Amino acid sequence: MLTVLMATHNRCSILSRTLESYCDVRPPQHGWELIIVDNASTDDTRHVIESYKAQLPIRYCFEPHQGKNLALNHGVEFVKGELIVFTDDDVLPRKDWLCQYERIVQEHPEYDVFGGVTLPRWEVCPPEWVLAWVPLGPTFTLSPPTLKTGPSAPCYTFGTNYALRYRVLQAGYRFDTTIGPKGTNYAMGSETELIRRLVHDGFRIWHSSEMVVEHWIEANKLNKRWVMRRAYRYGRGQYRLSASKDQSRDISWFGVPRMFRVILVRGCRLLLAKLRRQAKLAFDEEWNLMYSLGAMSEAWKEAGTFQRGDEMQKR
Repeated sequence: MLTVLMATHNRCSILSRTLESYCDVRPPQHGWELIIVDNASTDDTRHVIESYKAQLPIRYCFEPHQGKNLALNHGVEFVKGELIVFTDDDVLPRKDWLCQYERIVQEHPEYDVFGGVTLPRWEVCPPEWVLAWVPLGPTFTLSPPTLKTGPSAPCYTFGTNYALRYRVLQAGYRFDTTIGPKGTNYAMGSETELIRRLVHDGFRIWHSSEMVVEHWIEANKLNKRWVMRRAYRYGRGQYRLSASKDQSRDISWFGVPRMFRVILVRGCRLLLAKLRRQAKLAFDEEWNLMYSLGAMSEAWKEAGTFQRGDEMQKR
């Protein structure tokens, strides 16, 4: 049996479109269930979910504290399936999505983590600069077209479309609730953080190009301001992920002098590119600058946490 698990927060109109697409999904041979965790929504989310119970094998859960990883950890407690497929409330699955997961998992018993392909479903046709300049993976959670079927890495396993065997969760693994979506400003990379831990502990990832979903990308995300905010959150998350591997810190002045120098250099490069009217280069430099600012923000936050911890120890 397969369990599909997702969290949702105040996006009932998008969720309704997503659940409508699930009505066309072919059920796997051994059955499936859909667990939706309502993460402190104040709109009509519950009503939308209840309206599809006659068409889909839905279980509704409610997590009162906001945070995607809190919600997913809550939903895990209700799982019945031997495979848990994780996705989001704005992801539209192909009709054979679950059948492909069922087949691939049976064909590769030596793997415990499985990743599929995420393609875009644009609400409107994106501007040319979005397709030509924007890093589509970290910005819109889209799979790189060069990704091949076979053993894979955590960085290519996206929260829109991946699965874990239930025995992984039985071993006690859960999502880190200090990272991932929570409000509008957060460190990205919650799924990557978990999967990195799994790989470190010996679990293996299999990627298949046959498990396909489409990520609904709203028109209001196709502007420079939204993209740069995403770069900032991506920088925060990447710092957290790199810091988790290397506990050494270069903190001596305002937290991170090396980062401060990098930001100065990138700011100068951005200004120079704008003065020269090099639009593509200016975009790249601004993306890198926002990424670095996000990383520095996370480093300062972490340094403050260490400082408060030291003060508590002295007391």
